[in-house]
Amino acid sequence: MSTSLFVRRAVAAVAGTAVVAGGLMAVAPAAHAATPANPDDLSAAWLVDRLDAQNLFTYENFGMASTDVGLSIDLLLDLVERGKDAAVVTDIAAAVEGKASTYAAHETYSTTFDCATFTTVPSTTVDTYYANATAKALAGLKAANKSGATVDGLKAQLEHITIDGGPDAGRISDTTTQGGVSRPDCDYANVFGQAFAVRALDAVGSGKEDAALTYLLGQQNSDGSWNQDMRPVGGAQPAADPAADGTAIALLQLQQIQPSSGLLAPTAAAVAKAISWLLTNQAADGSFGATGLFGPNANETGLAGWALGKAGKIDAAARAAGWLAAHQSIKLTGCTSGLDAENGAVAYSDNAFATGQMSGITATAEGQWIRSTAAALPALAYLPTRTPSLTRFVDAGTSVSLPLQGAYAGQQVCVIALGASQRVTAPNQLKLAVPAGTADYPVTLVYAGGTATATLTALDAKKLKVSLKGKIKAKKNATVKVKGLAAGEAVTVKVGKKKSTATANANGVAKVKIKVTKKGKTTVKVVGQFPDRKGKATTRVV
Repeated sequence: MSTSLFVRRAVAAVAGTAVVAGGLMAVAPAAHAATPANPDDLSAAWLVDRLDAQNLFTYENFGMASTDVGLSIDLLLDLVERGKDAAVVTDIAAAVEGKASTYAAHETYSTTFDCATFTTVPSTTVDTYYANATAKALAGLKAANKSGATVDGLKAQLEHITIDGGPDAGRISDTTTQGGVSRPDCDYANVFGQAFAVRALDAVGSGKEDAALTYLLGQQNSDGSWNQDMRPVGGAQPAADPAADGTAIALLQLQQIQPSSGLLAPTAAAVAKAISWLLTNQAADGSFGATGLFGPNANETGLAGWALGKAGKIDAAARAAGWLAAHQSIKLTGCTSGLDAENGAVAYSDNAFATGQMSGITATAEGQWIRSTAAALPALAYLPTRTPSLTRFVDAGTSVSLPLQGAYAGQQVCVIALGASQRVTAPNQLKLAVPAGTADYPVTLVYAGGTATATLTALDAKKLKVSLKGKIKAKKNATVKVKGLAAGEAVTVKVGKKKSTATANANGVAKVKIKVTKKGKTTVKVVGQFPDRKGKATTRVV
């Protein structure tokens, strides 16, 4: 193994399943046949399109073309969760089987580099296992219902690297030695791998599941979160360093298992605490990661949203999905973007999305987009189904800001109106300069999964005609008739301190009921949809 490979293992151990923030270059994707409509289907199709001829993700990493089996397993698990693309799941699983011996490796080799510091040392022999990869590969293959020699070999290897007895009982470990000396400082097993190990051991019915589960539960912080790192073998428990992705991965795998009777209660308690921590630490906009190194991001938001959705916290999952949808490449007819060729891809962050909108997904960034889209995919399924619309009336001759009515937060809509188009992401508002003069303007709203049409009615200033039948009787309902309104226009009638509202009929007439108590001469004032549409009449209350 070279030093660069050691570095990649260290990065992967910290990153877990889906938290790498750096740019990566991907190879050209294959073609995908169908053109889906929903945001989660768009993301699934985009990811499947990027599988190479081996049915794995391959991209340039650290200046070299690298096949990422772990990221390919992420997609496999996503597709299993969706219950769709069974043929693709089968293809990826077969590819993972073919790469298992190198991805989930046990290696012995000579090197002149220290396995932790990477400084030059006299030539020594290193013996190591890839614990995280072993656990993830076995969990993925069992999720795809695979069995046979590869699965049996991974099971035996995972059981071998799951520590027996002592304070570290149940912990998975790379069991690295260098020069015949144990090197726990070269052990990259982390919470991600431990969580996958619990799931994998449960799936194969291993007698080591209870120990592995007990160890994972013991790594949970008192507030319900998990760190990314675990207690070093033979070392002290690290201080709490909560990670949304570590917590979400642990929670997701715990949601997949059937603990033994003695561990049912502690597992349920751990799940409840993890859910509570995620709910407490979700930002107002639905995202996760604001307090971490990289800020709000799709990897943490996607995993946390998925975990919350599986836990039945649908509103929280939908808010996470909304943040993801706001960072998704959605091709909308009428509103072109630099991301139109990447329909369905989800950006890692605000900055990545803004850069992509300007210049598309560059070769050096594509790997990051694949990773963040894979993390986001299951959570996007929790988006509500909404048809956006606009208010009907606008004030002629003014500049207006209109909300997207009925849209979910994060929904992207191309609004085509007044001879121009704007891409608006709810809850942002549409900005329009409305011409003077009363007129109707057709509007088209294009969004992922559909198109809606509407009419925007601009209303200019107008003197409204107000009439009553005789005098108003105090403490009795009186009818005020208002003419000159637009069909459907709201009108407010005010007599003294009393107000009443109504809506004009198809002929532009509104009949407003109002009850007045104070006797004497009074003025009836009416105001239509906008302040410059008004009228008045004088009458007496008797």
